[in-house]
Amino acid sequence: MDKDQVLEIATRYFELVSKELKPRKVLLFGSYARGNWHEFSDIDIAIVVDSIDGDFLDMASMLYRLRRDIDD
Repeated sequence: MDKDQVLEIATRYFELVSKELKPRKVLLFGSYARGNWHEFSDIDIAIVVDSIDGDFLDMASMLYRLRRDIDD
């Protein structure tokens, strides 16, 4: 996967997350951000919010479910 494909996936994830949260920032980090990815690299994305309403584990579970919607 090239960096353009990764940015497209990150954008789709941001759009899904934005329907559930109000992210202040979405950050790409790790090997794709550094430019040293390989065939088996994953995509590392951090979601920055001002606060979390409710239970953190429920929020983490929701973010994981959204990720499944864009996984290949």
